[in-house]
Amino acid sequence: MALSENRCWELVSEFRDLYPAARQVRFKIVPTIEDLYGPQARHDQYKGARGAYSPATTANPHAGCDIYFANIRDDNQLVGLLRHELFGHFGINTLSPQDKQSVLSGIIKSQGDPQLAILWGMVNELYSESPLLIRAEEIFAFASEAIQPWQLQFARASQRAFEASCKQQIRPLSITDLQSVTIMVADSMRNPELEIQTIPLTKRHQFDRDNVTCEGTYSGKVVDAGNGWVEQRINRDGETVHHIGQLLSANLKVGDVVDIRYQGGIGAVRGLEKTMHLAR
Repeated sequence: MALSENRCWELVSEFRDLYPAARQVRFKIVPTIEDLYGPQARHDQYKGARGAYSPATTANPHAGCDIYFANIRDDNQLVGLLRHELFGHFGINTLSPQDKQSVLSGIIKSQGDPQLAILWGMVNELYSESPLLIRAEEIFAFASEAIQPWQLQFARASQRAFEASCKQQIRPLSITDLQSVTIMVADSMRNPELEIQTIPLTKRHQFDRDNVTCEGTYSGKVVDAGNGWVEQRINRDGETVHHIGQLLSANLKVGDVVDIRYQGGIGAVRGLEKTMHLAR
């Protein structure tokens, strides 16, 4: 039997009390996705959907969370959904763009970790047509579903794990590190003054810029580099792409003309005209 609408609102209220930063998110609670978006949402892709998250963007400053209660069977399933959407998608955008880059790049580099293979397999199946960066954020969101309030006492240790496995990347991100980073983000949401720091361009973006990639092959001149980004001009029309520096095999500077070829989310850099500055 599905949860009632009233029970859903009760659980949302309890979650907001535990994590006051979630009060910034606007909730819509309806029986099914069709009740919000009409018959066009009647698609196998959305069959059984329990909820969805819409980020605050440059055009719309309000984050939103939809809950489709006809597909939610009990309290635990709804709380797991709230953790997924609010810790996983809202919470990751309370990190700075540079820190979000670090988390996603650490997750992408973890694809070969046997302990994360089940999670990656599930996400790759569910989001097979989504870019790798989107799938990496879903890995973070699914990992967030397991967080329990008692784990927040380890937030300080979680910060150290974030520094080592994501920000400095002095070790590969493990499943324990991933759990630690989700705990760090969840703990921060107990602060009612917490603000969103990463504001995507649109709900189809993850950052405040277009053409962020970690897939494909690109050739051209680096026109900007800083704050974790490498912007590369790729044709005579002036079109550019943005690379996350931590996913490249070399440190680049403005003026370098390079060929960047991605495999498994890692960009192998080859110099076309100038000597590369190899990453340590």
